[in-house]
Order: sequence, then structure tokens, then C-alpha cells
Amino acid sequence: EINIEYIKIQCLINTAKIDFEINEKEVEFITLMMDKSDLNEDEKIQLFEKLHSKNLDEIDFSDFKNNELYAISLLESLASLILIDKIVKPVEKMYFYKIARELGFTKEEVSELLLHEQEVESANL
Repeated sequence: EINIEYIKIQCLINTAKIDFEINEKEVEFITLMMDKSDLNEDEKIQLFEKLHSKNLDEIDFSDFKNNELYAISLLESLASLILIDKIVKPVEKMYFYKIARELGFTKEEVSELLLHEQEVESANL
């Protein structure tokens, strides 16, 4: 069975690594997601190792394409992660849009997510 949570966290890890510097807040965010997940210890260890390796993983999003709820949840988590350090780097934005495209969304449809998440972040300051 495909583990949606595992793929989601794997994708967050890729996003955190895309700009070649993992911010402490990004690590905290991902670690919290792992803690709150139903993943088993082996899976958590695998993800933790991925977090601390340099490589980006190839991710198969086919299970997300067939489920809009999963897809939107994934994009919301990615937007939160990207905005966590208050700076949206171009490479992070490009990666976000690339994933959105793979999930079947247009840039216009998901740019609202980044804006909305930014507003939520600002409200929480």
C-alpha cells in the first residue's frame, strides 16, 4: 500500500533541500510532521536520513493525482514550509509550481495558496 504521509514528508524534505540550505525551522516543521504521522519507526528513520543527505528523491505523485484532497493538503504543507523562514526563494517557488503541475493544477490555481499561506503567516506574527 502506498503511504501518502511518507510521500508527503519526502516531498517536504525535497522542498527544504532545493535551495541547498536547510533552515532550522524547516527541520522542526518536518520533524513535527514525522512525529504527528502514523509512520513506523523504520520509515521515520529512512526519512530522517533523507533529510540529512544531499540528494533529492524522485517522487511518484500518481496517488495524489487521483485524489484532490491529498493533492491540496500536500500543496498547503509545501506552502507552509516554503514560507516558514519568511523568505520565498525563486527556486522554492519554481519547485512548488513544478509539483503543482505534476498534480494537475495550474500556476494560477495554486499561487493563491502561497499568497493565502503568507497572509496566515503574517497574521500569526
